[in-house]
Amino acid sequence: MTSRELDTLLAVALRSSTIEWAVNVQICDTIKDNQYLAPLAITRIDERLRHDKPSAVMLALSLLEMLVKNCGMVICRAINEGVAETLVGIVKKKESWRYGFGRNLHKS
Repeated sequence: MTSRELDTLLAVALRSSTIEWAVNVQICDTIKDNQYLAPLAITRIDERLRHDKPSAVMLALSLLEMLVKNCGMVICRAINEGVAETLVGIVKKKESWRYGFGRNLHKS
């Protein structure tokens, strides 16, 4: 598979309104077979993690989780410091899911 074909799959997976399980599995299989494409996938995911819409961020997080669980060290090696900082930034945002869940736990 070429980088252009992977880019197309990533666009479908990351711009959908719901999690595209079949496409995500296909992306995982592609990266397992073509490990040199892992940095491209991480770059596209990082772009979506920086998006303002929570739904776009959730799709990116879901795909990243699936890649880490299915591809292991291939993806972990491709994750750079910029992606790690983006993930930390998501957690630190006051309006992040952590804040929303924590605030709602105390309502009874």
